[in-house]
Amino acid sequence: MGYLDGYVIKKARNPVLSIGWIHHAVFYINDKKAMSITFGDPMTIDENYYDIIKGNLDTDKIDKFLKLINPEYIIGI
Repeated sequence: MGYLDGYVIKKARNPVLSIGWIHHAVFYINDKKAMSITFGDPMTIDENYYDIIKGNLDTDKIDKFLKLINPEYIIGI
């Protein structure tokens, strides 16, 4: 998935939820939901929390990644 390839994550035991900006994406294969990701620290994948061990969240790179997947994605909203 490009941008996501640079991350190493580990399931969080006692996650402390992040405060501030957040990006959320829901991925589909045909019309069936495949997964959802909330880009924060901790990262949330399908409602499970993961600590980011390697990689840095970058809002500009996340915006570009989401725009590549969905050209209708509006950056900056």
